[in-house]
Amino acid sequence: MAIDAGEGCVVPDHATIEDGSYKPLARPLFIYVNVASLERPGVRAFVEHYMDHGYDLVVGEGYLPVAPGVYAANKAAAGL
Repeated sequence: MAIDAGEGCVVPDHATIEDGSYKPLARPLFIYVNVASLERPGVRAFVEHYMDHGYDLVVGEGYLPVAPGVYAANKAAAGL
């Protein structure tokens, strides 16, 4: 569905979602984890699963994912 946020109609596709022009409907999804919480086995397992399978889960639901390397970079930054 094309939307007009005041700058003319924009259709959803990879380009308009990536460049942010398909707004306000397209936006990134973030999870935030307290570093100390990663010491808890359940939290750590969830974050590892999310980072290991997030790309496939997002694509499977029909959403546009970030590049697979983003998940690997996030895992490295979190020390996972």
